[in-house]
Amino acid sequence: MNHAPTPNTDRIGFAILMMLSATFLIALQEALIKYSTSELTVWQIFTLRGLLTTPLFLVMAWPAQQIGTTWRGAFQKWPLARAGCMTAMLISVYTGIPFAPLATIVAGVYTAPIFVALIAAYFMDEPVGWRGWIGVALGFLGVLLIVQPSGADFTYFTILPVLGGVFYALMAIITRTKCRNDAPLALSLSLTIFTLALGLVGTVIITLLTPITDFPFLTNQWFAMSPRAWAIIAALSVLMAAIGVVMPMAYQNGPATIIATFDYCFLIWAIILGIIMFGDYPNLPSIIGMVLIVAAGLLITRK
Repeated sequence: MNHAPTPNTDRIGFAILMMLSATFLIALQEALIKYSTSELTVWQIFTLRGLLTTPLFLVMAWPAQQIGTTWRGAFQKWPLARAGCMTAMLISVYTGIPFAPLATIVAGVYTAPIFVALIAAYFMDEPVGWRGWIGVALGFLGVLLIVQPSGADFTYFTILPVLGGVFYALMAIITRTKCRNDAPLALSLSLTIFTLALGLVGTVIITLLTPITDFPFLTNQWFAMSPRAWAIIAALSVLMAAIGVVMPMAYQNGPATIIATFDYCFLIWAIILGIIMFGDYPNLPSIIGMVLIVAAGLLITRK
């Protein structure tokens, strides 16, 4: 199995720049998917993006003569388990993305440190500490403020990103405990292949069923591909490949405790893109909830 190279010295400024770039690229990717929900299905995106991105990853592995090892690494047990958790997170997020503001979706996913702490405490005998438990409480309060279960605009779709946070937490634990020595390119390829396979299976199932028009992004058959739809798929493919390179570079060039802090810039980018592209202005309770979730994540990760 190939291993990710480790720099001899930290380059913190470069690492922070890479993390800021990665969070912006991820936010842009999610914004494009939200933008495309009326002309693409999730299975369409998974399938076409996977078909375009898989060769990209193999081409990226070619200069280092790592095509064979990257391909074999992508099909190992734990990279595939990680990809399964990540895909479940994506399905949770994408199911709710047509019905909730982009920033709300992202905030739900950022509950992951809370679930990491709970899973680690109860199943891995890792101490959480008093700061960690305060973080869990703050994060839970933040979720309530964002979801607003008693509000007039509440729908169960708003809860789905929090479910995505659970799967993201499982993915993070698998990455930390089982995939620490796997090359980032192999992990990215594993996720791409997993989502491609799911896209093909979902396409077959939806083709055999009667479409449910209330949820076209999830349950409709493929839309006819317009030039704009092809442009979106191409952009999503390039973004996925770029994220697969830039994100690992951030953690390889700086201390994780510092770099992880800048991961929360994803939420800032999501708010900005949500306002620019969709006119989604978060209300005051949602803003307070987001701040509490960020504070909870920082308390838990720095306990």
